Amino acid sequence: MSRPRALPLTNWLSDVEGLGPLMPSVDRLIQLQASVDRFCRSRRLGAVWVRETVGLALKPRLLLVVGMQAQAVKLKNAAPGLLDQLRAEGWNFHDMQVRVKYGIGEAAWAPAPDHPPKPGLKAEQVAGWERLADELDEGPLREAVLRLVAHHRG
Repeated sequence: MSRPRALPLTNWLSDVEGLGPLMPSVDRLIQLQASVDRFCRSRRLGAVWVRETVGLALKPRLLLVVGMQAQAVKLKNAAPGLLDQLRAEGWNFHDMQVRVKYGIGEAAWAPAPDHPPKPGLKAEQVAGWERLADELDEGPLREAVLRLVAHHRG
């Protein structure tokens, strides 16, 4: 039995009411993102997002977003090569702007490293805190010390 042929997501989205007229722009943006990704991958520039294209039709400008300032500097240094490659692929960009948006990028989705649990207080240390609690007068400090003892005993 043959598997059904999967259709691109853009085919389904173009049938959704209201999205049909936007699909050529979405396709163009996806193709532009793929071109930028090829360039950045070959030069190990990290993840770069095509934000938008701005400017007049005669001199359009490409706006890219990166996750760190150092990455923005590397991308700005590689800008002439990127613009040349995009022009060779048929894109008509004369200028490029790079913005930094902290918190996006591959590191933003990396799981937190596993840390071993920190050891608690030793029995003689807890006993010392108990003796201190016994010597203190009634009040918030004594209550706090007793909570600490209960936490490390329990």
